[in-house]
Amino acid sequence: MSRRIILWAIVLSMLTGLAVAQSSSLFGSVRWQTGGAAVGVTVSIGGYNVVTDKAGSYRFGFLRPGTYIVVISPPGKPSRSFKIAVAGNALRRDFTINW
Repeated sequence: MSRRIILWAIVLSMLTGLAVAQSSSLFGSVRWQTGGAAVGVTVSIGGYNVVTDKAGSYRFGFLRPGTYIVVISPPGKPSRSFKIAVAGNALRRDFTINW
């Protein structure tokens, strides 16, 4: 019985390690064309939304590697979409609102 528990513990720890190893993050900042931080801009990816902070920063964690559509939605301006490829490591992608 104890061997079975130990075996399951090993298998679960291996699976957890694989899940963490196969995730990535996307982060960066959004700026206005003038260079100032774009505060309060909604950044969306895969059905998840975050709002930029006072530095214009955003972050999405635990993304699976793949291609995503990132939507930048500044208040009072039209939204714009960008295709982003996320690999197995953290990716920084900054955006400038110039539309």
